[in-house]
Amino acid sequence: MKRENWIVRERDVRPAGNPGECFYCKQPLGEPHTSECRMRDRTVVMRAIIEYVTVVDEDEEPGFIDQLYNHSDTCKDLVFDEIKRVMDHSDYCMCDRIHVHYVREATPEDEDRDGIYVSDDDLPNLPVTVHEDADEPLEGLTFGPFEGKIAEQPVEASGSIVMAPGIYWIGDLCYVLRQEEHDELSELGDGKLTLASGKEMVRFWTQQGDGQFYDQWRNWYGVDSGSIGCVRHADIDRGDDGADLGNVFEFKRPFACRDSEGLLKFGNVTIDTRWPDGWNPAEIKRKKEEE
Repeated sequence: MKRENWIVRERDVRPAGNPGECFYCKQPLGEPHTSECRMRDRTVVMRAIIEYVTVVDEDEEPGFIDQLYNHSDTCKDLVFDEIKRVMDHSDYCMCDRIHVHYVREATPEDEDRDGIYVSDDDLPNLPVTVHEDADEPLEGLTFGPFEGKIAEQPVEASGSIVMAPGIYWIGDLCYVLRQEEHDELSELGDGKLTLASGKEMVRFWTQQGDGQFYDQWRNWYGVDSGSIGCVRHADIDRGDDGADLGNVFEFKRPFACRDSEGLLKFGNVTIDTRWPDGWNPAEIKRKKEEE
């Protein structure tokens, strides 16, 4: 997927080039790069074929193994665990066992699903930890990990709710609202909600009700109301330890929120609520190995 607004930044200037202009297309700072400039990127969909060794039951036939991995309830996330074990053991690269092919150009849905976006910004990616100069104390709250570069959020994505930049708490909102606010919230549905106090928030129902669920960075979220949402950090009630059951993130740009069939998306944060108690097969296997 391409984007149009590629502006020349300081990072595009090189010591070997002329000051104040892109090293490659010679456009001045603040002006768009030319369409042929190598500083412009796009997103594409790739397919990887990987050969590796794993262990199966002695009497399993090839057809049954294919059925187990491709047409059963077994989550394919298990494959990443199997590949990681091979890579941790191997003392050489896997170039001869991995084949990667271009499939097609990425769509906005592809970018939103994988959290990979075309960007022309050098800033850190979402989510990031809250800065120390936040306007209110943050004791007792869990912080999201630092990861990559800021993504170009799909603020016009169809079916999405767009929230303004800022510091947000994500989790079951029943833990961080005052009793009267929680009573008011219980009378409302899902989506973007505004309380009588003026507080704005987004809430989506989990696919499996209550339990504990995880985002893609293995941050966990406790749920007792069958829902997960986001609210500005300044608007939460810190008088209860319930804030520990969610996570705090800083969004530096407007971000899109939506429910994608149990995958609850808040900007770059994707929480999987499709599994009972938040334990998908990969998590179960990982826990057993840790024990």
